[in-house]
Amino acid sequence: MACFILTDKEGHNFSIFWVLVSVILGAIAMLCKEQGITILGLNAVFDALVINKLNVLELIQKLLRKDKSLENGGLLRKGLLFRITLLMSGGASILYIRWRIMGTGPPAFTEVDNPASFADSLFVRAINYNYYYSLNAWLLLCPWWLCFDWSMGCIPLIKSVSDWRIIALAALWFCLIGLICQALCSEDSHKRRILTLGLGFLIIPFLPASNLFFRVGFVIAERVIYLPSIGYCILFTYGFSLLSKQAKKKKILAVAVLGILLINVMRCALRSSQWRSEEQLFRSALSVCPLNAKVSYS
Repeated sequence: MACFILTDKEGHNFSIFWVLVSVILGAIAMLCKEQGITILGLNAVFDALVINKLNVLELIQKLLRKDKSLENGGLLRKGLLFRITLLMSGGASILYIRWRIMGTGPPAFTEVDNPASFADSLFVRAINYNYYYSLNAWLLLCPWWLCFDWSMGCIPLIKSVSDWRIIALAALWFCLIGLICQALCSEDSHKRRILTLGLGFLIIPFLPASNLFFRVGFVIAERVIYLPSIGYCILFTYGFSLLSKQAKKKKILAVAVLGILLINVMRCALRSSQWRSEEQLFRSALSVCPLNAKVSYS
């Protein structure tokens, strides 16, 4: 098969063929699960941060100043702008085809599927969406409360700032803002790239489930954090490497990590056994979501 090669002003070669293969594989991934389309965004992030070693903060500053150096190198170096445009155009085409197949309209959901999205108050919707984000983040950190269905009253709505669950929102954004500041402002270029890459892999695949662009038909769905777990693993590994350099007793830290790994392996085996029969699956859900009418009825 022919492989089209382009050369930029600096003499760097890059292949259109592999970019097109990436778009095709993204389309196949979306046929398996809608979230698969986000892999094109992840490819763009990887290309910019790892291959081109782009400084995001510097790029933003140049864009705001309308710096002409972007045209002489920078973003155009190694054909980055062309590749990203090709990826985004392919992604937009795939989404358009899917939109046509779906009848040019979103699927219909009911209030029991996603109560927050039907709330009249913008404040209630926003605060509950952010609470759902914090719950997804907690499931990444501690995947202990697992349930096959989180709808039908499983998670009561937050309707006022006096609800103690607001603490979860504050903790989530405190951590995210801290990581973003480190990713953008750190003087260590390696640290900047690792943190930005980890945050990109954490956030971008989750966007389709965020309710920001369209209403989704669930409150929480553990399947939507499969891809974001890549970003979580990058951040966790980098954090462990920093701690291991500073820790006086590295063996204790290593044992702790191995203990966490062992606990999660055991939890994975237990969860797999619960999916072997419908009765075990529903019994496990009763302890997690006793307010879920679907679980109680079944």
